[in-house]
Amino acid sequence: MREAEARAADERRVAHLRSQADTWEEADRPRRYCRAMEDAYGDHPDTGAWIEWVLDHAATLDPLREAPTEPDPVESTPEELQRHLPAGWRVEGPTHRRYY
Repeated sequence: MREAEARAADERRVAHLRSQADTWEEADRPRRYCRAMEDAYGDHPDTGAWIEWVLDHAATLDPLREAPTEPDPVESTPEELQRHLPAGWRVEGPTHRRYY
């Protein structure tokens, strides 16, 4: 059960990491677009204000605006634990069958 709990905790960490990385990429995409806008239209009088707004918006999305942390520990659900137990094992414990 300890191994199942450790694996379930790792599964939560991986999901948290993916979420953070996806959000970071979501913030990085408009920043890359701004660089392209500056390259193509940096001298256009209306582009500067738009670039500034887009960069401000990207900053609100960026998960790195504060120190990233791992997810808070939580107790695993029986379903989470079950996914990490060996075949034939049950979270509820051993089952005994009577054969008559």
